[in-house]
Formats: sequence, C-alpha cells, structure tokens
Amino acid sequence: MQSIEVGGVDTTEICNLSCVMCHFNGPNAAKLQGTLTVEEVRKFVSSIPPTNLWFASTGDFLMDPNALEHLRTAVAYGHKPCVLTNGLLFTPEFIDQMLKVGVREVSISVDAIEADAYRKIRRGGELSRVLEVCADLRARKKTYPDLVLNVVNVLFKNTFHRQEEFIRFWTGRADRIVFQAEYYNVFKFRNLLYDPGERTDCDIRVYLLPNGQMSPCCAITAYQHNRKVEWLPHIGVTSPEDALGYFKKLYADPHSPLGLLCRDCDWWKMFKRNEQGHSAFTKTVLLPSQIPGSSPAPPSIGERQGVFDLREAIPSDGAEVTGDGPVHIRTSPHQWAYAARFPIHAEAAGQEDSLTIWVDAAIEQGEIGIAVARAELDEFVTPERIGVASSGHTSFQITRKPVIPGSWLVVRNVASGNVSSRIRLDAIRVFGEHQIQESPPVSEFVPLESLAPALPSPAESNPRQEVWLDVGAHLGERTLKYAIDNSGIRVYAFEPQLDLACQLMGRLSNYIVLAMAVDERDGAADFHVNRCRAASSLLALVPEGVSRWQGGEDLDVEATTTVPTIRLDTFLNAADIGKVAYLKIDTQGNDLAVLRSLGGRLKDVARIDLEVQITPVPLYQNAAEKQEVIDFLTRAGFDLIDSVSQSHDQEQNLTFVRSIVGYSVKPASGKQS
Repeated sequence: MQSIEVGGVDTTEICNLSCVMCHFNGPNAAKLQGTLTVEEVRKFVSSIPPTNLWFASTGDFLMDPNALEHLRTAVAYGHKPCVLTNGLLFTPEFIDQMLKVGVREVSISVDAIEADAYRKIRRGGELSRVLEVCADLRARKKTYPDLVLNVVNVLFKNTFHRQEEFIRFWTGRADRIVFQAEYYNVFKFRNLLYDPGERTDCDIRVYLLPNGQMSPCCAITAYQHNRKVEWLPHIGVTSPEDALGYFKKLYADPHSPLGLLCRDCDWWKMFKRNEQGHSAFTKTVLLPSQIPGSSPAPPSIGERQGVFDLREAIPSDGAEVTGDGPVHIRTSPHQWAYAARFPIHAEAAGQEDSLTIWVDAAIEQGEIGIAVARAELDEFVTPERIGVASSGHTSFQITRKPVIPGSWLVVRNVASGNVSSRIRLDAIRVFGEHQIQESPPVSEFVPLESLAPALPSPAESNPRQEVWLDVGAHLGERTLKYAIDNSGIRVYAFEPQLDLACQLMGRLSNYIVLAMAVDERDGAADFHVNRCRAASSLLALVPEGVSRWQGGEDLDVEATTTVPTIRLDTFLNAADIGKVAYLKIDTQGNDLAVLRSLGGRLKDVARIDLEVQITPVPLYQNAAEKQEVIDFLTRAGFDLIDSVSQSHDQEQNLTFVRSIVGYSVKPASGKQS
C-alpha cells in the first residue's frame, strides 16, 4: 500500500451546537444531515496505510450513531484513531468504550474561559459541562497514561491578546492548548499569529466528507458544504490513492476547478512554519502542571556538590554546544535527537539517597526534553521533563533513586516540524531526598512519553509503544516516514545488505535496524546481490522468469555473499516482544518463508503487508504462489482485505488483518484478484 497523505474522516454534518463562526452549523449556515455509512468509512480506512487517523465532523463526531463502530473499524485496519469534538456529548460510558477501543488523543474545541462568553460563541453549550468532561478524561490518565487531551481555541479580535491567560486557565485541565486563527469567509483568515510573508505551497491531502466525496483540503471542505462540487471524487467509485493523485494534478494546474479557487485562498498560511514550528494559523503549547512563572526556588540546604560539571557537556547529533557556565545548546532540527549529555558523578551523589536534580534554564526556541539515561544510552530511567520556549526562566525537576554509576543527564530536541531548539543551561544542582520533602512544590512539566519517548529499550519496557516489523527494509521507504511522524511506533527493520542498513542506522531512536535476513532457519545463508539493489534476495533468479519480466534487463546478480539469518519467532522471543501491530514483508519471493519463521508467534501479529508475483513463470526459485500465501494466512486466522497491483501488473501487494472474534473484517470490494 502506497503512502497517502490523509487529512481525516468527517463522518456527519449533524451538530448539537450552532457556533457563531461555524460555516456548517452556524446561525446563518445551511444545516445539512449527511452522514457516512459504516461501509463508506470501512472502504476509506481499509485503503490507506496505518496512521494516526482523525475522526472529526463538519457537525460533531459524537452525533454520529456509528461513532464507536467507526473507531473499531479504524483499529481493525491498523490505525490509531483520534477524536475531535466539542466534547459536550461525552458520557463516562462512551469514554470508557472509546478508550478500550484504542483512542489515545482527544481534542475538544473551546474558545472561551468564561461561561457567558462560551454560551455566546458556542450556542447551546455550557462551559461547566466541558470542564466536567476534561476532568473525567484527565482522571482516566491513571489507567491510560498515554492519553493526550488537547483544547482547541479559535482566536477572535477580542481574545487574541489573552493567550497567556488561556494557558493559565487550562494548565492542569488539559495537556496541550492549540490556538487557531479564525477563517471568516471560507478562504480568508484573520487574527493571524504573525505575518507569514510570501506564499508557499499547500500540502494536498485526502479528507472523507459526510456526503461520501473526498476533499483535498479544509478550504474545499468548507466551500463544498452548500455548493454542488461535482469534480470532487466519491469513495464509492474512487480510491483515496487515486483521489490524491487527481487532487495534486488539479493543484498544479492554475486553470483547473481547484486551481481557480486556490488563487485567492489563504489556507496556504497553515503550512508555512516559523523557527518555533508554528504556522501563522496555528500554535500548539504544551501545558505545564502548574501556572507558568510559579517556579519556586530550590532548597537552600542539603545540596550535593560535584555531581555535575557544566564544562563536561558532550554534544551529539550535530548539536552546537558553547560556553561553560552558562552553557548554550542549539540542537539539530531532528525530533527526538540528542543534543548534549552530562556525566553524573555517582560517587559525589551517593548511593543511599533518592536525589532530585534541579536544572535552571531558559528555553529560547522550540521544545526541549531532559531526562536521565542509562550508561549505555539505550533507555531513560526517569520520566522526561518537557519545556517549551518562553521569555522567562524554566526549572526542571528530576528525581532518581538510586543514581546508577555511569548514567547521563540527557538534553534533546522534542520539537516537531524539523525545528531546531535552543536552550541556555545556567546550573544543574542536586539535593538530597529529606530536604526536597520539606521544600515547596516544584514546577514540573508533564512527562508526555507518548510524544517524546525514551531511547531504544526492550519493547515491553514501554507497553504503549506499538511494535512494527519491516522485513526487507531496503532504505526504509515503507516504514521510516511513519516512525518519524509517530513516536508511539517502534520499528525493527531487517535489511541484510550492510551498506543499505548503515544508511538507516542511528536515524531515529524508535527505528531499530538489524543487518540480517529473515528466513526459516537461524544461522547464515547465501544472499544474491542484484544490480537493482531492491531486487536482491536469498532466492536465486529464474532465467526464463527474468527474460519474460517487464524490466528484466535491469535484473542481474553482481555478487553472492553470506548473510546472517534469523527466524522471526527467535527474534520476538529474544527481544521479549509480545504483540506486533504491523508486519511488512518485501523479500523478493521469500515472503512465505518469513511468515513460516513466525511459527506459533504468527497469532501475535495484527496486520501484514507482503508481496507476491503473479506471472506464469516465477522470477525467483522456490517463490510461493499467491494462492499458497492466501491459503496459509487464511488457515492461520487472517482475512485478505486489500490487493494492489504493481510492477506493470506482475506483482501484487496483499494486506491481511487478523480476524476479530465478533467483528468480521471483510476484504475490500473490487480490489481482489
């Protein structure tokens, strides 16, 4: 399945409110009743790669009677569903079911912090009810610690200057606040966060609308609400992948129906980012656990000397480190990348106490994470504290018991959007447990491990992190992007060609590369290196198959080497991995052997993508036929849900999901062959 940029699923036009700024259900808007069917949603989500999939609505998602069914469908096809709503219709029962399904991010639209103002903006709603829902969701973090609650705040002329006040109000009530400019006549913005300057290109995506049509962007979603836009494709006859290609062609043509609308549209401003990673349209602020600016002073007694030395900063990943007190650190632009580490002198800290590390700093740009890591730098041993850029001073508090010899205090970049962060470290101080207990409470940033995960560690040490396996990773074309975009995924990528594997190694903390092949036997095997490197395989080529293959002139084995091999059940057991959310296989004819190597662990895999050749003469010796693969997985309890032709109809990419008891997953209609 090819990568498809997806905006989200808008399931219904029906809403319980009539908000003053809404183009769909506002006081003067045409109120429509369109609602997607279960099959339309299923067809869409089964045709896109696994992703964080937002369920929203031009109405309100909770007005859809099939809301929970849609969420279950998304999970069945490997997605992580997220929910955008006004929140008023949440009940404890719905929240319980939603979280059990697998939702871990919820955004609630709220634009005021006074009850009267809220009533005037979101007509028909009560702020007190929203606060009850937020409190209920925050309470569920005890059971679901990776649950993230956002509040989305549209900025009006009379509230634009109150952003800091809104931040203080929502501190302790939500994890993040998202400020957005107001779009007031479909294509125009006002109350922008800053002047974005020159125009940039938009990111064209695919949104599924309540009428079954697909839209390339939010602007066209609003535009089509009370207009008949016949050039928008329908999910009933067009795949999301084809719709995306069609939209991109329209966008490139200034005289097309889309190009003519884009000419005077302001929505490009949401895609142009500043150095902090914010667009002129939207800004996301991580909320601390206390009101910003309320950090108390550290205790004046009980301080341990010599545990840290600012002059010992060791830069990593191309970061710039200057000064020896204060120390200025500029990170690389890569999210989760280490910037600097400081050795912890355990002999000065002592082994018998629980110690609190107090970091005095100023974050000048972006977002910074600070935590203690093991000596091997392969795992965090404390929660990571997150700080965001501000004009004031920031204090981080990290408690560790006991201090492990050789461990490090790590500073890294947690800003998204290819943003480089900057921090000035003024001091790193250490205090004993008995003194900290008597000190005032500290300003501690919420440890959002689901957004900023620890370094590579055994998979089960972070049960919230999904495990993906990429067998035949090549250069990570199929999985690397998802690991970059989603820190909740841990990918183990198997690539036996060492020079290719080295290009992937060290790119991400959640993308682990193993330079070996997967086969039915642990040990070693001959590997045939092809001039077309993606065609290299444990299996030898069949000369007649090559001669008949369209493009076969590029297939030529240049060398045969010996590579290490491992069974997947051997790997999963050795790495103490329980469940596998997604297995992608591309081993040039050897895919069935990879499946067999799972043995009894095949039952622990939820979704599988693999390739089969469908030519009369096989390209590789002993390659399994398509029906043989289907029969093997069907007997093992999997359903074939997708079949996509490729390589000039000489191969097919097959997608299987494990059958769910009481919840049948049927193949996508019209795509099997």
